[in-house]
Amino acid sequence: MATSNRIAWERYSIDRNNLYLPEVYLEDYCIPADGILKDIFDSIWNACGYKCDLNYDEQGVWKPSR
Repeated sequence: MATSNRIAWERYSIDRNNLYLPEVYLEDYCIPADGILKDIFDSIWNACGYKCDLNYDEQGVWKPSR
C-alpha cells in the first residue's frame, strides 16, 4: 500500500500471508459501489497498518485525494 502525504510517499506491506475480506451481499443495484466496498477497502488498509481507508471521509463517503 503506497500513500502520499504532503512530505513523502509512504509504503506499507500487508502484514499476513492470507488476507480474508468480508463478504458483500448486493440486494439493490442502485446502491453506489463506494458504500458497498468500504468495509472491504478498510480491511485491506487495516492489514497495512491503517485504521481505515484514507480515501473515505469521516461520514464514510469516498473522497480520494488527488
